[in-house]
Amino acid sequence: MRRLVINNLVIFFLIFSSASIAQVRYGVKGGFQSSGVYNHILTNPDRLVKSGMVRGFHGGVFMEMPIKGHLYFHPNLLFTMKGYKNSGWPDLETHAYYLEMPLNVIYKLPLGNRNLLLGVGPYLGYGLGGKWKISPNPDRDFYLGMEGDLAFKNESSIEDFNSVIYGSTLVYGKPLDFGGNVLVGYEISRHVSLQLTGQMGLINLAPKIEGAKTINELRNYGFGFSLGYLL
Repeated sequence: MRRLVINNLVIFFLIFSSASIAQVRYGVKGGFQSSGVYNHILTNPDRLVKSGMVRGFHGGVFMEMPIKGHLYFHPNLLFTMKGYKNSGWPDLETHAYYLEMPLNVIYKLPLGNRNLLLGVGPYLGYGLGGKWKISPNPDRDFYLGMEGDLAFKNESSIEDFNSVIYGSTLVYGKPLDFGGNVLVGYEISRHVSLQLTGQMGLINLAPKIEGAKTINELRNYGFGFSLGYLL
């Protein structure tokens, strides 16, 4: 299933790149971001718990396709690192790896000799794996720290979703993610641009536990900075 979704994302991007549209430009981009998760706990009353944020990076390729006037379409194919830091104890930190396709519509607002970039659009992501760790803490049981791998599953056992035994595989959530982007940027030159991006997931990532839905609704969110270069 994972291979099928990843292949479809790549094929979808290649279809865009082979489109015979005049003035299509190709580029590369990379940058850093901070991300976390919102945990909406469906109790009475409901509670919204915001995790701590972790730093990560992203990088990949994108295209610029003119739509009309100052409007452009920017499909991206990126490797992205997301995750969260537990707001309580234990001091759990996760770094989740995604293959992600943001599909943004960009408006280039003339500003002096260059353009201010304003954009919005959806993104589609698929979880590849990742790492978790608990930092050493001499005041707790985890004196030497612990670490292990992350996995993505639609259904999980109680142990895989909650257990943090040294070397164990912890389930981050469901593999498929979908949400929205907003961005503001500036073209430094015809080839180079800077962008500030915000993301909010719209899909509940919480897997079923032992075949049953949980009271948790988990959603990724984050903010990032990118440097892009168009050929």
